[in-house]
Order: sequence, then structure tokens, then C-alpha cells
Amino acid sequence: MTVPLLNDADATVNGEGGSGSTVTATRNADSSSLSANITEGNANKKKDQLDELKNEKDRYHEINEIISDTERNLDKLSKAKDRAFGKNKVAAIKDEIKAQKELIKNNKDLLDEAEDYLELDKQELINNTASNLTIEFDEKGRIANYEALQNSYIKRLQAAAGTDRYEDIEKEYERFKEAAERYEGTLNKVEE
Repeated sequence: MTVPLLNDADATVNGEGGSGSTVTATRNADSSSLSANITEGNANKKKDQLDELKNEKDRYHEINEIISDTERNLDKLSKAKDRAFGKNKVAAIKDEIKAQKELIKNNKDLLDEAEDYLELDKQELINNTASNLTIEFDEKGRIANYEALQNSYIKRLQAAAGTDRYEDIEKEYERFKEAAERYEGTLNKVEE
């Protein structure tokens, strides 16, 4: 957006730039100089989030599609078996058993893949937990002290309010929450 500056002393123009950035320009009456400040604001953050979404595919998409196809095939075979008689019924039962074995194999592959991701997510969670905090897991793998960790981060944020460290702690807390959410999601997939 282009806005002409006034010749008056300390004239300031604020406007929205591209991608959500803010543009502030100031011209002083006693000089012909123009100072401009362009603040990216949330534009970079939103762009990074969009890039992550574009680059991150559903971890389990391919294997889930295979399982869905196998389940549909199994359903068709079951219906065909119910309509069949004699030798055709025996052949349909054999086909259904073969499809069930394939479904079991695909589910096992999905479980193996999810368990691999679970280990990676657990390590990411540990790495994204503040060094002075300890994360504990219960016998089922759930975060046993999640509420205590949240309270610790909140206390740290309150203590740092108005200081330069506040923003760093806030970012650290957001990374922890994102890592915890991803870990819990993967854990739920393993438990399915």
C-alpha cells in the first residue's frame, strides 16, 4: 500500500503491508529524511506454519489406505461368502481367511511404524522439556506429571513477566506443548 507522507512535523503513516506485515514511516519537518520500519509480525510465523503443513504428510496415510482397502475387500468377500453354496462357499471362506491374514499383517505393519514414531516423539518431547524440569511417564507411557510441568512453565512465565526472558520461556513452553500433543497422538495410535 502506498500512502503519501505529509510535510508536517513528525507525520506518521501506519499501514498494512503484504502478508500481514506492518509498515510505519515517519518524516521529520526539519529534514527531508524518511525513516521506515517494516515489522513482519505474524507473517513469518504463519508462513512457517503453512510450510510445515505442506511438508508434513499424514504419517500413517499410506498404511491406513492399505488397511482401508483390505477391510473393504474383506467386507466384499464376507458378503460373497454369505451368498455362496457348496464348493463356492469353501473357496469364499478361504479367500476371506486370506484377506483376514492380510489385514492382520497390515495392522502389524502400522503398529510397528507407530511404535517407531513413538520413540522419536518421546525423544523430541524430552528434548523440548526445559532442562531444569523432569518429565515422568507412567506404566502405559502417558505423561505422568503433565500438570506439574504446565504449572512449572506458568510459574516461570509469571516470574519472567516484563523481562527479556519471557518470550524465550513462552516459545519453550509452546514447543513443549506441541511435542507433548504429538507424543500423546502417537501413543493413542499405538494403543488402537
